[in-house]
Amino acid sequence: MAAAGVAVDLGRVYVEHNKLQNAVDSAALAGSLQLPDDPDVSTGQVETAAKENLLANDDSATNIVVESGGATRSVCVAADAVVEMTISKVIGVGDQTVTAEACAGYNDIELVMVL
Repeated sequence: MAAAGVAVDLGRVYVEHNKLQNAVDSAALAGSLQLPDDPDVSTGQVETAAKENLLANDDSATNIVVESGGATRSVCVAADAVVEMTISKVIGVGDQTVTAEACAGYNDIELVMVL
């Protein structure tokens, strides 16, 4: 019985991690679309867009961090989510925290064709 409970709870952890990773990926892309107007991630436009998108896709996300990716016109987003254990609590397994991180950038590409 305990093994089945652990399997169910670990499955829930796996599903929540995938959900959080997808939401963080989407948030990084949403933030990157604001980089032409906020290339240093300093005016708040990128952070607002990324956080709104992240919470729209996974409202259980906490500890959201939006920061410059180091290179010009790049952004990194990280977040956590707590997965409450249900059956595994009986054998002493506490709640689990999953973490996800993603970075995205924005580059203008100018293409000139000479014939």
